[in-house]
Amino acid sequence: MDSTPRNPTGSMANAADQAPRTLVVGIDVRCLTDPYLRGFSRYTVRLIETLSRRPDVNVIAFTDADLVHEVRVPVVRFAARREIIREQVALPRVIREHGVDFFLCPTNRGLPLVAPCPTVLTLHDAVEWDAALVDPRRGRSRLRFAYASAFSLAGASLIITVSRASADAIRAAVGVSEDRLRVVHEAADARFTPTADVRDASILQRLGISGDYVLYVGGFDKKKDVPTLVRAFAEAAADGVSLVLAGRITDEAASILQLADDLGIGEHVHMPGYVGDLDLPALYRSARCFVFPAIAEGFGLPVVEAMACGVPILAADAASLPEILAEGGRLFAAADVAGLAVLLRDLLSSDHARQQWSIAARSRAAGFSWDATAAQTEAVLREAAATTRRNVVMSRLRRLLQARNWAS
Repeated sequence: MDSTPRNPTGSMANAADQAPRTLVVGIDVRCLTDPYLRGFSRYTVRLIETLSRRPDVNVIAFTDADLVHEVRVPVVRFAARREIIREQVALPRVIREHGVDFFLCPTNRGLPLVAPCPTVLTLHDAVEWDAALVDPRRGRSRLRFAYASAFSLAGASLIITVSRASADAIRAAVGVSEDRLRVVHEAADARFTPTADVRDASILQRLGISGDYVLYVGGFDKKKDVPTLVRAFAEAAADGVSLVLAGRITDEAASILQLADDLGIGEHVHMPGYVGDLDLPALYRSARCFVFPAIAEGFGLPVVEAMACGVPILAADAASLPEILAEGGRLFAAADVAGLAVLLRDLLSSDHARQQWSIAARSRAAGFSWDATAAQTEAVLREAAATTRRNVVMSRLRRLLQARNWAS
């Protein structure tokens, strides 16, 4: 019979008591039902990969539809006709049935208000609460987002965000207290390196890209401010250099192509569409430089990926970008066409400058790692346990009532 006391005081018992036990971590992967991997989805995929490799963590993925992107962990389906029932009733039920110790929603919303275990929300930014950056045609979807976010913010034991700048923006936008926020940076996947691959040339050929080019990777929504880049590229007038804008083709993308035509540079602007992770490294490392003009950004993963590939970086001095780029590249005033044009001319005309900023980019990128992200995320999950034990229902209801100020 085991004679170990239930409340041990001996040194051996204390050591055993302090050893971390294996966690069963549930992760909401509904974002992986979309064929296009953008920021949230790529964060989710990498987090699952690295968390599941940790010695004291078992990961289970939860979804309400078939996944387009593979995850190498057990996958659990849950279903109900209405979204609110799926999220607030069906999801907590399957979490309980599968013995989940902690549940993480990595995509700004999706948590049940009351769950059978501690919950953590990753809130990447506060853009959805900035009316100036959100398409006014999305009125109904914004209303759904507001109420789903109210439930998620109220239900979360702790909230992870991906930069200090985002933490400050979230506090200002929705009033989340500092003691509930934890900053955990993202990182570039290991495939993003400066080492050329024999397949690079064929990838570029398939994408229809040849010669020297300036690169942008990302969306074309208002917060990305791609028009500033297009105007600056036209003003820089670099001979023999094209502008490659890689991202899912949308109505906004079409308007950017029209702008390029209006500026007389349409034949020098190329949109290959969405480029998947297997092809992205070749696109980055073959570029003369990478430009990220976003005026609002939670983290800026393309910047870190480009740095990891050794590409010289120009980025707007907005939101998280100064924090993430630091000494790894050059900043320009957000929306400053003339200022960006000067930096482009300087960088494109000097091999020495490009080499200097390539070295700086690689050095800065080395400070980000998915292993560190996974370790810090696990620490937040374990911390959430103590946070959730006290006055769970009352604290969540209180936070939900407070959320009325920004959900209405």
